[in-house]
Amino acid sequence: MYGCVGPKSPYAPKELPYLLSRRMNNFSYHTCNFAVSKAKEGTARISLWKSGIEYSYTYEVSFCGPQKERRHFNIKDLH
Repeated sequence: MYGCVGPKSPYAPKELPYLLSRRMNNFSYHTCNFAVSKAKEGTARISLWKSGIEYSYTYEVSFCGPQKERRHFNIKDLH
């Protein structure tokens, strides 16, 4: 999960990913990224953040299933 952290709110945007990591066994808070880098300036989350929306996230989900099960995720899995 990607979020934006700035000088006005250095911790608040990190709360949602932290709570998700506490509820979901397969979600890792430590792999989240909150940097606003020049390479990502064209993304929606950074554009929204620059326009004043502090809580804008990118949540990436793989369509590939667990390797040990050798299957792809389906809609039921994602729900």
